[in-house]
Amino acid sequence: MITREEYYRIIRKHFSFLIEKYNFREILKETQNSMLYDLEYTDKKRIVSISYEIMGEGVNIIIFKVIDGIRSEYDDYKNTIHLNSLLKGTQKANIVKRHSTRKSMFKHSEITEIIFEKEVVKKADLLLCFMETTVLK
Repeated sequence: MITREEYYRIIRKHFSFLIEKYNFREILKETQNSMLYDLEYTDKKRIVSISYEIMGEGVNIIIFKVIDGIRSEYDDYKNTIHLNSLLKGTQKANIVKRHSTRKSMFKHSEITEIIFEKEVVKKADLLLCFMETTVLK
């Protein structure tokens, strides 16, 4: 099991493109739940939530629209995108095709043997691919 500090370090490392390329800023969200780690980024129009459920599905990425300064609800599927669900849905073929035809921004030498970090790298690369589509603009 990784610690909260390791989680923050790994997420910051692999999702730095949100800050560097898309001008997001980090929102550190403290949770009282020791089984859930969460780190969020915002550009005032969207909030990207990257969470890790220790006993759950692993790394989850959710993109919330910010409407009139208020974050959309978790289950507001018109204004909220669940990356894992999107990969299971109708957009999967398009995203997988785009993902497979472009080069990853992550060098393979950066990928450690830690299973968690490999999952994070994959999700970061997929999010970057989504950011380049009209889905998130």
